[in-house]
Amino acid sequence: MKYLGAIILFISMLGCVKTMERTNPLDGKTLPMIITNNISTIASTSAIGSATITNNGGLPISSKGLLWSTTANFQVLTMPKIPNGYGDPTFTTSLTALTPATKYYVRAFAENLVGIAYGNEVSFTTKSDTPYVVTTVPNPYLFNNTVTGGTVTAENGSPVTLRGLVYGIAPYPTTELSTVVNDTSKAMGQGAYTIKLTTLKPATTYYARAYARNSIGRSYGNQVIFTTPATTPTYTTLPATYQITTASSGGTFVSNGGSAVTDKGIVWSTTPVTAGTILTSLPNRVSKGGGDASFTADMTNLSPGTLYYVYAYATNTAGTSYGSEEKFTTNATLPTVSSGSSANPSASSVSMSSTIVDNGGASIIDFGHVYALTANPTLTSSGSTKVSSYTSPITETKNIGFTNTLKNLKANSRYYVRAYATNSKSFTGYGNDVIVTTTGTTPILTIIQPSASQITDVSAVVTGSISDNGGSSITSAGIYWSLSPGVTSLNTAVPDATVPQTNISSTINGLTTNTTYYAKAYAKNSNGEALSSNEISFTTKDNTPQLSISSITVNADNTVNVNAKVTSQGLYSNSLVDSKGIILGSAATVIYNNASVKSPSQGTGSGDIVYLFSGLNPGTTYFARAYASNNKGVSYGYSSALSFKTNAVAPTVVTYAPSNISSSGINVSGEVTNEGGDPVTDAGFVWGVSTTSFTLGNSGTKGSGLGTFSFTIPTTNFVKGTRYYYRAYAKNSKFPIVYGDIQSFIAP
Repeated sequence: MKYLGAIILFISMLGCVKTMERTNPLDGKTLPMIITNNISTIASTSAIGSATITNNGGLPISSKGLLWSTTANFQVLTMPKIPNGYGDPTFTTSLTALTPATKYYVRAFAENLVGIAYGNEVSFTTKSDTPYVVTTVPNPYLFNNTVTGGTVTAENGSPVTLRGLVYGIAPYPTTELSTVVNDTSKAMGQGAYTIKLTTLKPATTYYARAYARNSIGRSYGNQVIFTTPATTPTYTTLPATYQITTASSGGTFVSNGGSAVTDKGIVWSTTPVTAGTILTSLPNRVSKGGGDASFTADMTNLSPGTLYYVYAYATNTAGTSYGSEEKFTTNATLPTVSSGSSANPSASSVSMSSTIVDNGGASIIDFGHVYALTANPTLTSSGSTKVSSYTSPITETKNIGFTNTLKNLKANSRYYVRAYATNSKSFTGYGNDVIVTTTGTTPILTIIQPSASQITDVSAVVTGSISDNGGSSITSAGIYWSLSPGVTSLNTAVPDATVPQTNISSTINGLTTNTTYYAKAYAKNSNGEALSSNEISFTTKDNTPQLSISSITVNADNTVNVNAKVTSQGLYSNSLVDSKGIILGSAATVIYNNASVKSPSQGTGSGDIVYLFSGLNPGTTYFARAYASNNKGVSYGYSSALSFKTNAVAPTVVTYAPSNISSSGINVSGEVTNEGGDPVTDAGFVWGVSTTSFTLGNSGTKGSGLGTFSFTIPTTNFVKGTRYYYRAYAKNSKFPIVYGDIQSFIAP
């Protein structure tokens, strides 16, 4: 453009000359001729280009230079020119701001008044370079979580194999002198990446640069500067030393977090303290003031046997932080117990209401009451009695109320009662003595089972024991007896004439041999009469004669021979049989009073008993026992029972007269009055035209066993006015058929 005015002036002058001379000053003139030389001194972003003007076309060169592009055969008119002045003939030009590892195409140009001429096109490729990288501004600024990184904007002809960030507290950090954090993602090459810094110091200024490396070398991005904020202090909590109600802990200084510690101390609780808990919300706290230092502190008024959590704490401008958690359990001690009060004392019991005030720091494994007739009873003291109330584990630690009823106390007595509690650390605590006086009552006694030597056939010596006189002297005592269980004071009494205070002994006379009796002891004092809590039974000795049956024979005529023997006339040597015989009955337990058949007395003394029974029911089972009585009592002695069965006979059946005679049928009935000792299985009727022929009809089975049965004889084929005959029949297994008497009727 700077030559445009000159060119226009020159052309105007030529026009004038032309007009004047009528000649063209450009006649015979041409475009310049120029050669583009090869590119030299090639670098990653620059190179040296040159050209030679071989012919100026007969005119001065008004401009010259180089044109370049990344595209071959580029359009010269659209590309920017790199001018290089004017004149002759050879010139060089620097190509700058090139892209590394990029192929470029270059043409020289030269210009005269005729126009612009272009040289040949040559090409070259810039060298590769280190990557281009930009540092990301950190966000947020936190000492333990600062996020930064970089962006590789160009790899410059060589792949990026490593990228990351360098930082430090001095400007312009490098990988050699500063902290390096590499990108650990699998993605490399061009693009953005993130680096997280987690080990920075609080309240510190840092300098950071992204970096990237390829085969050419390492390059750094722009430097960013940031300052981390202060953070809360760091302390570790000292392990606690502890006793029953006191403990000691503290904190070891690690870091003030970049800001001076203004307050420090310990906090403790029976539950864990979480981070972020407001310090003033914790009631158990001891402050040790400000300053960046370690410290110790004491805890008081702790509960025995309790798990505590203790933490050091420290405060600065950034806030409050808590140290590591330390746990400890204070030592256990004796449970604290209140014996409370008594209620409802009676002659043998009293109710107690007590409280475990504190478990002593360990779970309660047993509790209750201990009592004695002397003061300050314990679980191990002589004469003490323990009554435990423990049934299942107890979760409560304080103010555990419980009740107990102390039983089996002596009437009209003074007792000392204390509540107790034992915890899992084997500590037992006691309450104060509560004095309880029982009321008077009736005696407490038991009856004793008499031995064999104390029992005869007609008497027994029965004894009892008075364990408690009920608080007053015994005024009478003895034995009540009866033939039935459930002895009461309404039964027969046999007093002990000695009026015993402890041991009762009474002789009961006039008893029946081989008989069971029931008895209770009794005793009386000023409060009334009491019977023994237990009842005994005893059986007098058997002085009856002893017998046995040797044989039983059932004869064909149903008479029965029974042979028996008296084996002993009685228990004592002067016992003599005064009556003996045989009895029969329907059960093995038959005795004289309920026997169905009795033989007359078969004499006296020992020896055999023989008797022939007749008139017994046929086909019937009998039980036979020998019996005898002696001169020592009214009871009979019996042998064991033997059974026999009489022979069966033909059943007995009766035919009854007809009850109704009509054209529709004849109603007849019969009855089995005796089965003959064998069950009747079939009973019915037969009929005919004479007293010797009953083949006209048979009713079939109309009954079985004992009893009546009936049938309606049909009149079909009967001749009117003719007499017909019928009779009942019966069958058992021993006799095929038996008939009753004959009855008749005249057909209507």
